[in-house]
Amino acid sequence: MANTPPGGDPPGNPPPAGFPPPGTPGSGSDFEQTTVVQAPEIPPHAKPPGPGGSTMVSPVPAAAGPPQMGVPAPGAGPPPGPPIAAAPPMAPAPAAWPTGPTPPAPSPQAAPPAGLAPSAAPPVGPAPSAAPPIGPAPAAAPPPQGPSVPSSAEPETAKRPSPEDKADERADKREYLVELFAAIVLGAATILGAFGAYQSALWGGNCLTNYNKGAITMNQANSQMLLGVQLIMMDGILFIESVSQRFLGKNLEQPGRAKIADYLDKELMQDDFLVAYAWAQKTGEPPFDFPGYAVGTPEHTAIAAKIEGYKDKPIPSYEQMRLASALAMSKEGQKLFAQGQKDNSTGDAFTLVTVFFTVVLFFAGMASVLRRFSFKVAFLVFAVAMLALASARMFMLPFA
Repeated sequence: MANTPPGGDPPGNPPPAGFPPPGTPGSGSDFEQTTVVQAPEIPPHAKPPGPGGSTMVSPVPAAAGPPQMGVPAPGAGPPPGPPIAAAPPMAPAPAAWPTGPTPPAPSPQAAPPAGLAPSAAPPVGPAPSAAPPIGPAPAAAPPPQGPSVPSSAEPETAKRPSPEDKADERADKREYLVELFAAIVLGAATILGAFGAYQSALWGGNCLTNYNKGAITMNQANSQMLLGVQLIMMDGILFIESVSQRFLGKNLEQPGRAKIADYLDKELMQDDFLVAYAWAQKTGEPPFDFPGYAVGTPEHTAIAAKIEGYKDKPIPSYEQMRLASALAMSKEGQKLFAQGQKDNSTGDAFTLVTVFFTVVLFFAGMASVLRRFSFKVAFLVFAVAMLALASARMFMLPFA
């Protein structure tokens, strides 16, 4: 390290670019005394890229006192050669140099040719960063209000659709209407078909109910018929025995046989058969042919006074007496069987209507998926016709 007197440079170490020689008036030197330190030799492998080595000239404050801004060092003479432009302000020197090896100095630049002012050197130290803006960032401008005005550069075709576009729009609208109508037909056929199936199930249940009731009633009628036939047999036996005892007692002159006949008539014969038996004794006809008495006749009045239950109703014939209940039950059973068959037919008719609605679903569904418009319309027309016929047929049937 060597100290040079003010205003002198060590041999072989020119001042860095942008710095005026020490002690030059107006150079802006803030030091009374300038110390030039020669950088140690840097090994070849540690040299920065660039031609040759590097030296660093760093102003070191002298111990004479604090530096004074704008005061040149004492004893400095005017610089030789043309005037040099003022260098930009330097960054303030640190209070103390770091210990350790001296960092490499920037490469020396060639001196400007004589008679020309050197260009301004770049500032030493890190470039100052841009100052942050003061205050909040301005908000973005709001979008313009009101309807957008079409640009005059837009083509005329964008404003007025072509005939082809209008035709396509009409075709799309027609297809949409057809598909919408097909969907309505599908919904109506589904609902009516479900209702028809429900009615068919109800009528099937009514059919089974009437069949069961008819079977029970016919069984009861058969029981009453069997009882009536047995009563007819008993009446015939008693009638024959009574007539025989009276005939034998009269012809054989045996009064006891007459008492047997009276016992049979009073104790064993039923009251309604006695009416027929009295008519047979009066007319000489068999009691099984008794025709009966109407209400209001003298015979009816006399018999109604003796036998309860015939005061307000006619006295039936002998056959009605014994078989009336069985015949009435047989007729009721036959009516129930007929009603069951009718209910079965009604249920079958509702089932057929359900089949028609299923056909409607098929054609309406095909109308929704076909591509050709004419086929769509044809299938949809057939579906609507089937829907009308099936609906008319269903509403003509009785509901359960």
